[in-house]
Amino acid sequence: MVARILLGSIEAAEVIVISFFAKRENKTTKSNKKKVGKITRTEKLEYLRL
Repeated sequence: MVARILLGSIEAAEVIVISFFAKRENKTTKSNKKKVGKITRTEKLEYLRL
C-alpha cells in the first residue's frame, strides 16, 4: 500500500512538473517549446529508470 501511495505521489508530481513546463512553453518561442518537450521526455525516462 505504501509503495502504491508513493508511486501515485510521484506520478502526481510528474503531472505538476509537466503542466508547469507547458505553461512556460506558452511564454517562450516555438523553438524553445520543442527543447522543453524533449527535456520532459528525458525526465520521464529518468523517472522510469529510478
